[in-house]
Amino acid sequence: MISIETNMLEKEMLLGMSKEMKLGLLGDANKAGEHGIVFQMMKILLDAPISEGGISSDEIQEVLGMDKGSSIKSSRYGIKVRN
Repeated sequence: MISIETNMLEKEMLLGMSKEMKLGLLGDANKAGEHGIVFQMMKILLDAPISEGGISSDEIQEVLGMDKGSSIKSSRYGIKVRN
């Protein structure tokens, strides 16, 4: 199992991947039921500016198969998903 604890190197590695690879890993982790990893990846991807490797919440919602009426918000207190 992959640890959800991240350090700066892991964060930089994730943000340095292609968008397709990041979204693929996120989708695979979700399908495998690795929700802790999904939330950690979402936090990293949503907190980073798109110009620095972040991903928009719309693209993440699409990969995770979330309703368009749902919203994702990341803050220092964690990720909130609203329906």
